[in-house]
Amino acid sequence: MKLVFSFLMMVSFGAQAWAGALDGIFTPGGRGTGVINIRPALGNLFARSLPTTPLEKGLLEGKVAVGVFKMGQDKDGASIKQSLPGSGGALSLLYGFSKHWGVTAIAGFAGAKGDFQRINPYGNVGDIVSGKPEQKAVNAALNLVWDGFSGDNFRLPVMLGLSYLKYSESLSIPFTILQGPLINHRGVMSEDYSYDEFGYSLGLAPQFNTGQFRWVPFFFSTSAVNKGKRKYMERDLDTGQVYTATPNTEESGTVVTGIQVVYRPWNLSYSYISPSLSDVRPQDGNTMSSHTLTFSRKF
Repeated sequence: MKLVFSFLMMVSFGAQAWAGALDGIFTPGGRGTGVINIRPALGNLFARSLPTTPLEKGLLEGKVAVGVFKMGQDKDGASIKQSLPGSGGALSLLYGFSKHWGVTAIAGFAGAKGDFQRINPYGNVGDIVSGKPEQKAVNAALNLVWDGFSGDNFRLPVMLGLSYLKYSESLSIPFTILQGPLINHRGVMSEDYSYDEFGYSLGLAPQFNTGQFRWVPFFFSTSAVNKGKRKYMERDLDTGQVYTATPNTEESGTVVTGIQVVYRPWNLSYSYISPSLSDVRPQDGNTMSSHTLTFSRKF
């Protein structure tokens, strides 16, 4: 009887050790492992659906956009460091109903794979564990465009419409327990985050010419009807025990603010996002560089 009681106490204590340490893996705010999200970089691509040419009846314009980006986090004293480079592309069409009304459709994708490091919550001081986060996104949107101005100089197009985003994120981190009753046990912590949702998109872009260049500051936002689904899991590879949790999920959308510069003779433009004015959270040590080239042509 004492032997059975001792065994049950040992199992209970081991489970409590795992369950207690499970809380330690979450970042402040309960957002899971803390992998940074590529949605702001995707927003730079999809803001290209904002018109940069005058609306007119029967106008049909196509755009091809390609971009590269790098998300990251490297804050002094933080328990997490990560680097997530990626790329993407988008195709869009603009059709004009009149000098003030039009419609745009856009579809595209983005993907990233990088490096993720954090302090081992089951290790000794200075023990680091790492993984390879991977993210993929497919986006489409249909927007109605209105511009109260006309002509080739100052304009202020505003667009509002429906969007669709399919997104997946995965991360797996092997680790070894270096303290407590399960010392030297091998384990894996993993996290999966996904959503497949419809929502809305909103954008505006005041713009004007200086010589052969057109300057287009822009604001673009997307938001899904529902939040995504996030699942966190830890598995003891020696005992087979599995512990799961469902961390909080942020809104399934993004907000970006940036500048687009169009070289009008070539219909070629470059756009850049401001991290401090977008959904990047630089106060948390997050960083982002996002660069997009767009070529447009009227048909």
